[in-house]
Amino acid sequence: MIPKPNAPATPEGLELYRLRDDFSCVYNPANPVEQMFVSQIAITWQRLTRAQAAERRYFASNDLLTAITKNAREYKDITRYVAACERAWRHAVCHLERIQRLRRKTDLSSPNARRSWHPAPEKIDYSLYIPAKDAETKPEATKPG
Repeated sequence: MIPKPNAPATPEGLELYRLRDDFSCVYNPANPVEQMFVSQIAITWQRLTRAQAAERRYFASNDLLTAITKNAREYKDITRYVAACERAWRHAVCHLERIQRLRRKTDLSSPNARRSWHPAPEKIDYSLYIPAKDAETKPEATKPG
């Protein structure tokens, strides 16, 4: 959960902001969409680390063999939750990396250029989004004669 801007800062909220800033340094988001995915990565990372801590606490008080044989439902619940958190984190990372690959393919500026949050419209190649017309569909020019 992302804290509201006017809400008092809590250690949990500060940790989320720190994580988001750390992931921003790693992934270097170039626009608001990429920044949204970086925030999603931070949220899912925080959720994953909490799930792994809960799993460690569970196995600290329960023997693995006993948990599997006598408490199979509890064992499945905790391991399934950790797997779901890991999957959500991986999914957010994959989406961000895919978007960044697409941006880099279409970005004509220098790779060393400083990124801005709002790129100038002239830097965007809109022709990539317009279907190409076949040469056969163009009308033939007539020669005067």
